[in-house]
Amino acid sequence: TNRSSSTRAAAGQPLTAAQRTELQEQLRGSGIIADGAAEVSLAGVGSLAGKLPADLLYVMRTSHLVSSLHKALGGKPASRFRAYAKAAVEGEWQQQCSRRWWAHGFCVLGRNLSMVVFMLRLCLSEWCAHAISLWTKAA
Repeated sequence: TNRSSSTRAAAGQPLTAAQRTELQEQLRGSGIIADGAAEVSLAGVGSLAGKLPADLLYVMRTSHLVSSLHKALGGKPASRFRAYAKAAVEGEWQQQCSRRWWAHGFCVLGRNLSMVVFMLRLCLSEWCAHAISLWTKAA
């Protein structure tokens, strides 16, 4: 996402100069950017990839492929992240529900309630981030 882990920026907002500098320092610390270099080096990425588990590399490649296809089809990053998050919430409830009708009903209710609560929280956080960005631009 080209963001540091401490960013408060909403998805889809451009990087500020300070955020870009912070991200470059984090990449330099991980060895992806060589000391004194301004850009990511292929050797640095290769050494990082060699340290990661194969499953994680597979997920990263798949994520990049989905990102590229989404962008090519005109999608915005915020909608892609929203779809990822929704799939994660749905995946949380993929366990087998009981065969008893009442237990199955609670399982289905929990799944749907979890999705509604998640979507409300996501909308609220996006609205707050948008309001804050408008407020800081006006100030």
